[in-house]
Amino acid sequence: MARARTITLLSLGAAAAMAGCAGGPALPALQPPPQSTALDVGTLEAYTRIARAAMSCWFGPQGRLGGRYLFHAEAEPPSRGGGVEIVIHERAVDQPKPWGYKAFRITLTGGSGYTAIGMENLRMPAPLAAEMQAQALAWARGSSICTSEDVARPIGGHSPIPVTDALPAPRN
Repeated sequence: MARARTITLLSLGAAAAMAGCAGGPALPALQPPPQSTALDVGTLEAYTRIARAAMSCWFGPQGRLGGRYLFHAEAEPPSRGGGVEIVIHERAVDQPKPWGYKAFRITLTGGSGYTAIGMENLRMPAPLAAEMQAQALAWARGSSICTSEDVARPIGGHSPIPVTDALPAPRN
């Protein structure tokens, strides 16, 4: 008898709990992150475009990021979704491995017939991060152009030291 009473009470409690869930407000639809954009190319193609241009424009011999930041990317195989994460790290000169704090992140996730690109500024100066977002999106869409600002203007906005001033005086 005690057993039947326990089962009855548990059944009534479960029914009351389930009734509280019925008729509630509908869940909102999931939205992509605010800095996410869909592209009509695959993740591998988008990654190739962004990485090639970033290594040339941001990290090339005249690039603004090469001395203070590092480029790191990880890509999943297509069988595991094919997602790509590109992270720009601050360079940590005092560490055995130079990857410091994450400063900027680009994620590429594949969908059915499209690639979503998301960008997140973690530690970059806001004006530089805005430029990087615009450039990475342009590169993912197929542009391969480095703007003159990529090469000419260093990160702090100060003019670079002229090469002649940086060289030692010739010996006679």
